[in-house]
Amino acid sequence: MGWLIKVGDKVKFKKYDETIYTVVNVEEEHVRVINSTGTQLMQIRKDFIDVVEPFIDYKQRADELEKRWSELRERLNASFENSEYFLEGFGFSDVLKLMQQLEEDNNDI
Repeated sequence: MGWLIKVGDKVKFKKYDETIYTVVNVEEEHVRVINSTGTQLMQIRKDFIDVVEPFIDYKQRADELEKRWSELRERLNASFENSEYFLEGFGFSDVLKLMQQLEEDNNDI
């Protein structure tokens, strides 16, 4: 069984109430969860819960997106410089200008 539950996920019981718990520890078949007030810590089987809001490591996600953005810019630059056709180069030029404007706008935040 491939469980995708991880620490930080928001979960709820499949058949009971709608209370949302936060996963604080993940083991092979069980997870430990805590309620929003921090007053109730429980260990439950993974198959008794549903993930309602996966935890996202925003720093890691931002790093991944920045890497993809840089790769895209490099590929477009290389394609533009190696383009034999004016229209192809013109299209890449527009995209590169738009990307540059987006980067400048982002730096102003």
